[in-house]
Amino acid sequence: MKEILKSVPAYALPKEQQVDHFFPHASKAFLGYYIPLFEATSVSDQDHEDNNIGIQKKVMGRTSLGLSGRDTFCVMTNRANDLDLLYIPLMFDMNEVMEVIEQAWKPRDRKTDPDNLHMYRYDSIMRWAVPANNDEAYEKVKKTHEADGEWGPKHILFWLTKDREVLGFDFKKVFPKTYAMLQSGKYRWFQYKSGVLRIIIGPGKGYDKRSFESNQVLKTWKYDVESFHEMMCVMEASWVCDGQDLSPDVHLDEFYHVVEVSIAPTLATDSQCIVISTCNEVKKLVTTLALTDDPNGKPVLYSGHDDGTLIKWSLEKDVEVWSKQIYPDGDIGAMVS
Repeated sequence: MKEILKSVPAYALPKEQQVDHFFPHASKAFLGYYIPLFEATSVSDQDHEDNNIGIQKKVMGRTSLGLSGRDTFCVMTNRANDLDLLYIPLMFDMNEVMEVIEQAWKPRDRKTDPDNLHMYRYDSIMRWAVPANNDEAYEKVKKTHEADGEWGPKHILFWLTKDREVLGFDFKKVFPKTYAMLQSGKYRWFQYKSGVLRIIIGPGKGYDKRSFESNQVLKTWKYDVESFHEMMCVMEASWVCDGQDLSPDVHLDEFYHVVEVSIAPTLATDSQCIVISTCNEVKKLVTTLALTDDPNGKPVLYSGHDDGTLIKWSLEKDVEVWSKQIYPDGDIGAMVS
């Protein structure tokens, strides 16, 4: 592993230029470590914080970063029952992402805390973050605060001021490959859980778009990283497939699969046929429909027909992308089985 890390230029940076130096709390959070809610002003305060979680210092269940769904860019959950401790729905610049996560996890002054976090359990506080230039997202997420119960979960919304002083760390310069992948707008993301780092290609699975299938995993590293900077160096060395460096624009068909397929009954008469595209008047009997996103996040429709063809349609452009003969004409059972 050390030889792999040494191949990444950022690995040789001195401590004061590494990501953990600029974002110490965000870095600890990504590694799963417990971060106290309040600043320790005395030994007794620190003991109080430590006793809240006992001797267990790793409290995160999983952390992930990168688009795994249309509305999931960063997630941090607790270990006990996988509840969200931090959630960022929208993709925005990585430097700002790291700044706002740092703000979200920075310990507070107990006496001046405006949210009275001492009233809530550690794992019933949910941090949200949105980009500084998106007023619509801010107002939308802010409404969730109105539903807060007396004892939680407590929702806290973080966003940075538009005229803030930008910190000296440049994610794009230090980790150019990872920056390009995570900011590509495509489904490129990582998940860190129980000391295992996985680099994943393709949209997340499950109702929350946070799970994955084994054939979506580009790399798996079972490695006890010493810092978030080291984790990012591992990431930087991972964007390789079949011995070739990947670029954000590479189309990786092998990692994408049609999901959420529903079987429709065969349409028996011509009057029940549907016009698939407004670009022509071709009518076909539909036996199967599947709706998903392509690797670029664009909506596509797959339609199976009784003549044995499978057609891919671009819903954004309203055009046929391709058509393939899947089974001989008339053998409908092959399509719906």
